[in-house]
Amino acid sequence: MLASSITARVIRGIRRGLICALAMSATPVCAATYTDAARGFAIDYPDGWTVDTRFQDKGYRFFQGESEDLHEGVAFSPSTDLAPGTALQSDQLKLVVERARPADMCQASAFLVDPPPDYFTKTVVDKPDVVQTVAEAGDQYVIEHLVVMASRKPCLAVHFIIVAARQGRAFDHAKLVDYLNAIAKTIRPAP
Repeated sequence: MLASSITARVIRGIRRGLICALAMSATPVCAATYTDAARGFAIDYPDGWTVDTRFQDKGYRFFQGESEDLHEGVAFSPSTDLAPGTALQSDQLKLVVERARPADMCQASAFLVDPPPDYFTKTVVDKPDVVQTVAEAGDQYVIEHLVVMASRKPCLAVHFIIVAARQGRAFDHAKLVDYLNAIAKTIRPAP
């Protein structure tokens, strides 16, 4: 679904300093700021997006009784459809900022949970600074996880969760990743 060139653009964009005005529509502006002193970061995000300060990404092992297969973070989600009339499921889109758990290594793959065994999951990129997986969740949806390291101290990653229907008009994936990347670029140490 994603070419490695898009992944490379995510890394370059975070390092280069894209601004939040790069957008899916004509009016997106990062007008709101969220500060999380406990996790050690602040981020600007588009006005009107929702913030879930208790987001939990639960993996397959969590549901099998292994509670360590759980990652907590702050999730930001659009409140409107970013690509109307396309296969993109904007209501399930998440940009999550996560801090590494104490025993985790500070690398992108440490921020992923195990997918259910009945999902066909392909690892597209697996590097210390970025990991990308694409899972076929049955015959209706594709779930993409793209994790990019945002900071080493504190150890923070930004995790894009993109859900798309398998049927329907295609959305501009590169533009969506650029848009999310522009928001992620605003991550900075908490004041």
